[in-house]
Amino acid sequence: MILLVSHNDRIIQETCALIEATFPEETLQIVSTGIKGLSGICTSPPGVVIVDAALPDISGIQLCRVLKQDPTLQKLPLLCLIDGNNEEYKRLSELSPIADSFISADKLDQHLAVELKAVFDLFEKLDPQEKSQLTFLQNHSVQVDATSRLIQLLDQAITESAVMKGFNHLFERVPERDVLTHMMFSLLENVLDYDVCGVFFNDRLREPRLITYHVRTPGSITETALETLNKEILDQLKPQSKEPWNFHQYRHTVLYPDDFIPAKANDLKYKALYPFKIDNDLVGALVFFNRKNTNYDIIFPFQLVLAQTAALMRIRHYYSEARLFTIVDAQTGLYTEPHFLWCLEREIRQAKRHRKSLSLVALRIDPQPSELMLQHVSQRILSTFRNVDLFARIGTTGILGILPNTTSDQAQGVLTRFQDQIALHPLLCQNKPLSLSVSAGLTMLTDEIDSLEQLIGLAQKALKKTEKVKSGKPGVGAIQLLF
Repeated sequence: MILLVSHNDRIIQETCALIEATFPEETLQIVSTGIKGLSGICTSPPGVVIVDAALPDISGIQLCRVLKQDPTLQKLPLLCLIDGNNEEYKRLSELSPIADSFISADKLDQHLAVELKAVFDLFEKLDPQEKSQLTFLQNHSVQVDATSRLIQLLDQAITESAVMKGFNHLFERVPERDVLTHMMFSLLENVLDYDVCGVFFNDRLREPRLITYHVRTPGSITETALETLNKEILDQLKPQSKEPWNFHQYRHTVLYPDDFIPAKANDLKYKALYPFKIDNDLVGALVFFNRKNTNYDIIFPFQLVLAQTAALMRIRHYYSEARLFTIVDAQTGLYTEPHFLWCLEREIRQAKRHRKSLSLVALRIDPQPSELMLQHVSQRILSTFRNVDLFARIGTTGILGILPNTTSDQAQGVLTRFQDQIALHPLLCQNKPLSLSVSAGLTMLTDEIDSLEQLIGLAQKALKKTEKVKSGKPGVGAIQLLF
């Protein structure tokens, strides 16, 4: 049996005449709307379905998509009658299956018989098992309410479209990490159910690396309880990273709806963690916490969300690695001078706006340092100072460091610890320690300082004073560390 779904009188007449003349043994059934067509297919599956793209109730193209997305009905041979160039529809069908063949509605007499014969010939070439599957469809009704099934599949198609559109917007915001995370939560909460969702990108552009949680249900969890859950997540992710030593640098932030801070905690004992990797290295993860057990793997459209999130994580990883090459000195691991100056200008603005302390330290290595000496001192800097402190290689041998929220007294204490680190880890050459001294000039941001150039100048001026200090004790406005 052949089913024709069309309300066009010309198409109906031409199809009837063609089938009577070419395939007299076949029965032709005609329905005029997409709903009736789907109902007829579900109750009595035909051997071939011909769908007119122009239907009065729904789009014929959408009906074809519904049939091709159904795990049972997609086996039916499907021809679609269209207006215009069928090559465009063929390309579209490669991305999302629409039909097995497209025929121009104004050229039925030239192509329909050929396409139907090709379908019948294909059926003859099928193996017995494939024949039995199609024969079953033709002889047994598919017990489905057509309208409900159509609405369900149309909803799925709309949801898939919304998810893809949302991720397309996310791909455009890859460089803006915070904006990217907030937009991602807006997308996820529209398509998935959860009490708490966590997202993090394991890139090196942010120190410390940040895990962001969205608390969807007010009052579901306290900050203390979330810290405990966060530690559990880090303990699971740490073995999957090629840089597990960096996990002590992770912290988390929490987004509450309408800035609501929950007063009590519920036991979110159900957890679902989805890590993403490139070359067996962790690049990010999604995590969900819920009161009730939720199997996301069988929930629509989670698999699509997972695939798109994996692509997003991969793009963000490649971007962060490329960006890292432009802001980090390859030899020392410290920041480059242009990036440091940009950060310093930002820190000065924030310190003045929020009335916070800010210290700047200038370091000099004596004698004239080699690349090996610079690398050694840089390693000690990265292991001694806080993650929020920013150090950069300035010129060939100079080093500048920003210490946010740090007074000069506090900075002197940190520099003393830095001195201890250099003493505990001497630079060895042929098993002998090399003579190495590091001098530090320190200054603090005040209301009188108006520019980063002025602040840097004061730090370098303090550093020059250390040349006159022969003992290991600090001079006026300067600190000297001798090793």
